[in-house]
Amino acid sequence: MELEKLKSDIEQLKNNPNTMYKAITLSAKYDELIKKLEYLQEEVKEVNSQE
Repeated sequence: MELEKLKSDIEQLKNNPNTMYKAITLSAKYDELIKKLEYLQEEVKEVNSQE
């Protein structure tokens, strides 16, 4: 899955002193995005169960 690749890429950036700060920022954005996706999945399940 593309999200797994993205997470892996971010982790690799954390190991480089030149990109560590940016990687930490990206990691936080990634986590926020995952939370939003999970919320949307729950919303879709709820809508589907109402049909």
